[in-house]
Amino acid sequence: MKDRLLSVLGAAAALAISVALLVPTPSAEAPVSRPISSDRGGHGLYALWQWITRSGVHATALHRRYSTLDELAPGSGHLLVITLPQRTPSRADELARLGAWVAAGNTALVMIGDVTAPAWVAANGSAYGDGDGDGNERLAAILGFNFAQAPAPKPADNHPLAGLNAALQAARTKSRLLARGEHPLLAGVREVSSDAAAPLSRPLQIKGQQKMRVLPALLAGKAARAEDLWIGRVGAGRV
Repeated sequence: MKDRLLSVLGAAAALAISVALLVPTPSAEAPVSRPISSDRGGHGLYALWQWITRSGVHATALHRRYSTLDELAPGSGHLLVITLPQRTPSRADELARLGAWVAAGNTALVMIGDVTAPAWVAANGSAYGDGDGDGNERLAAILGFNFAQAPAPKPADNHPLAGLNAALQAARTKSRLLARGEHPLLAGVREVSSDAAAPLSRPLQIKGQQKMRVLPALLAGKAARAEDLWIGRVGAGRV
């Protein structure tokens, strides 16, 4: 009886070892790097935070609703960095406060990640309408603009794969944007280049929310509508 029990236990142990070796143990997912000042990952803004503070500029992490901006940074001359799509949707009342804060003489730098599509965009939901796209559009409207993907380029011929092939070829090349005209933000800048292009992505299209309002693009590429870095006034402030 003892021998049989030992045999059964040995067989069970052998089976358990075999299962452990053959079935991979699920590993914990790596946290998604997000564009916030405390994130030290590939998409985090910790390096920017360090560069600003070590340059002697006072910087504060918001980590609160926009309705607290007047308490955190009263007055004018402040810069707020915003990334879209947002992880936490903005409420209507705080968006109104954000618009008033910028119009009082402050600046909002809005960075939209949909074109290069890093992992944090997929986690947050596209600014174009997936997830809380409506909230992102309301935020843009408060600051006087709206955004969308530029129309897909028409293929040179009528072959159904011509457009796809052209997009794949463009994704393999480095994106080059040249300074358009003279502007203090581009003092000493001739070109901005990046190789972080997403396959099949299309350029961003920015327009003024109000009719006849134009937001000029300060950087432009060779391809049609390949523009970046728009600027516009919001009351006494800028976006």
